[in-house]
Amino acid sequence: MIGSAFAIGVSGLEVESRTVEAVASNIANMNDTIRPVDASTATHQQLDGNPDVFRPVQIARSSLASGGVHGDTVAINPPHELSYAPDDPNADANGVVARPNVSLENEFVTMMMSHRTFEANLKSVRTADAMMGALLNAKI
Repeated sequence: MIGSAFAIGVSGLEVESRTVEAVASNIANMNDTIRPVDASTATHQQLDGNPDVFRPVQIARSSLASGGVHGDTVAINPPHELSYAPDDPNADANGVVARPNVSLENEFVTMMMSHRTFEANLKSVRTADAMMGALLNAKI
């Protein structure tokens, strides 16, 4: 029982670590641009061949039958949105570029929720560790 509580907490820690990585990557690359013609009909599958194009992602959580949580990396769709930036080198004749579909506000909310969830999972791991220590030190 203590072992499963430990495993459940660790699975949560792993998912939240991946979430923080995805958020940090999205924020760091949110101002990358590409030409609008490249993004107008582009999907993640079409952009995969070009390593210079940033593709924003998020982590989708799902419950495991044995307890705990699993996180899958999921593409944000559509990957890009049009923005007016006439001085950008990737701007078309109308001054429009395609930027990653990343909302700074949503990324910060996700980061704060992930931080709190990480703390809760860490407390459960510490509690399971303390319980295991008490169990091993018990005298019969």
